[in-house]
Amino acid sequence: MPHSPSDENDDLDRLPPPPPVHYAEQSLLGALLPEPHRLDEIGPLDPGHFSNHTHGELFRAMRTASAPDAEQHCTSPAWLNSVLDAARPHAPGLTASYLHTLIQVCPWPQHAATYARMIRADHARRSLHMHAERLAQTAVDTTLPHRAKATVQQADALARFLDDLSGRFASHPGSLPRTALPPSPARDTSEEALDEERLLIATATAYPAETRQMRWLVAEDFAFPLHAALWQCLAALTHRGEAVDPITVL
Repeated sequence: MPHSPSDENDDLDRLPPPPPVHYAEQSLLGALLPEPHRLDEIGPLDPGHFSNHTHGELFRAMRTASAPDAEQHCTSPAWLNSVLDAARPHAPGLTASYLHTLIQVCPWPQHAATYARMIRADHARRSLHMHAERLAQTAVDTTLPHRAKATVQQADALARFLDDLSGRFASHPGSLPRTALPPSPARDTSEEALDEERLLIATATAYPAETRQMRWLVAEDFAFPLHAALWQCLAALTHRGEAVDPITVL
């Protein structure tokens, strides 16, 4: 039976959303395109750290292109064009309009170093998952002539990877001390109450410094579980002194 256009739209609607690192990659590139001097601020980052091939090739082009003059870059798209031309042979679907999209979706270019750290962390998680899968597959592979030895070798490779990770990522501060809370009153789940929670989350994201003064507010105070989780993320970011914007909270 032939598919109608509405069927195709329904299929698109059912596609899973991109992982959060996709938005971090977009935000980092969107910060670097108008302000390429921030390449010196983001720390060690390789094209292979990106989960999206096109994003990685665009970053590679930025790294290899000669840095533009700051004043000229404000009035001329010459550097953007050279980056686009360098990336296109390896990412044919890349367009000039997508570069403009990247710039528009970046919340705060000043947070470029944080976006880069998010990309490195996600690459580490993907690599850890790959090592763990190899170990699990080796352990049950009955076709291997020396399965026990191969399993130990994969376990050693995973241990070395974990040791390397421990030196690359600093530990976070401990949890905030809390006093015992009285029993929670009945929650107001009206639409008005949910709107107030949405407004609080949006305001705290825009003005994170205020969150430090609200340690009395805990996740259990929220009527909607998603709002509670978002508040926990906001509180954790401000406690660690991290950059706060819609991308880092996500």
